[in-house]
Amino acid sequence: MLIFINGTDSYLAREAINKLKTKYLEKNPDGSELIQIDCDVKSPNWADLQAVPLFATSRLVIIKGAGNLAVKDQESLAAYLKDIPSTTVAVVWDQKLLKPKSVLSDLTYKAAKTISAEPLVGTKLISWVNIQAKTLGIEITNEQVRSLVDRFDNDLWALSTELKSGIFQQTEADGYRHELIEKPFLIFDLVRSGQWSELRTHLATTSRR
Repeated sequence: MLIFINGTDSYLAREAINKLKTKYLEKNPDGSELIQIDCDVKSPNWADLQAVPLFATSRLVIIKGAGNLAVKDQESLAAYLKDIPSTTVAVVWDQKLLKPKSVLSDLTYKAAKTISAEPLVGTKLISWVNIQAKTLGIEITNEQVRSLVDRFDNDLWALSTELKSGIFQQTEADGYRHELIEKPFLIFDLVRSGQWSELRTHLATTSRR
């Protein structure tokens, strides 16, 4: 069985891979037949795709970054994937666009299952932030969601870190108090370094608080 993870977003790809690994390990807890192949390594051992399981009912072989392979290596991988045993589940994440109309590209197009790891935009990104917040048990307003997306765009790693930290929930006053603690001599530093524009901006901001 071939599962194809298509897209460049490493956060979504990692989530998809972790879910597949968790499901596999529920049935095969020792993990002895779980193989991970990183395509950044020279001359990956594709023979793992052909081996039959010895200590479990099936094998899970995860291949990361197939799109980073040279053309000849992509062709070699495709040759092994064409004839994998029925006891093997092969997961291929491209990470980078595969060569169009290549054997590997055609093969992954016909995969038994395709999981998207394409960068999220628009309503899908907004929905993802809301779902993450709900999962973490965080109450978040539409304004806070928009603010997070404006700051981090679709960098899911940064968005996830910000949600888990809870910093985005600070009020402006909280942020100002934090700034005073972290930089008690900010005005002095700005004057000493001659950063007059930054000083004017800072004074104008603090005068409104």
